[in-house]
Amino acid sequence: MFLLLAACAGQDRPPRLQQDGHFDYPAAARAAGIEGFAVVAFVLTADGRVEDAHIVAAQPAGVFDDAALRYVRERRYEPLRRDGQPIAVAEMQVRVNFVLGDAAYP
Repeated sequence: MFLLLAACAGQDRPPRLQQDGHFDYPAAARAAGIEGFAVVAFVLTADGRVEDAHIVAAQPAGVFDDAALRYVRERRYEPLRRDGQPIAVAEMQVRVNFVLGDAAYP
């Protein structure tokens, strides 16, 4: 489960997810029954690629960082368009939730 936290008010068209990343719940966290989240910040390029992804918040710290980064780095977007032209977005954020039993993520 994710939540896109980008401010795009007043733009011609906000970024849209085209291809999701591969979601992988860390085996050790699953076995220990640990749930949590990681918030990943990144640059969205004018061609829809994710660059400079990094963790800005996580609970519990360090448990889901690698899995969340892999997931977000694999994503592809239709970029933000202003006046019909694709442009980069300097700072987008995605919250990746790790919830045991979530049907969306086996």
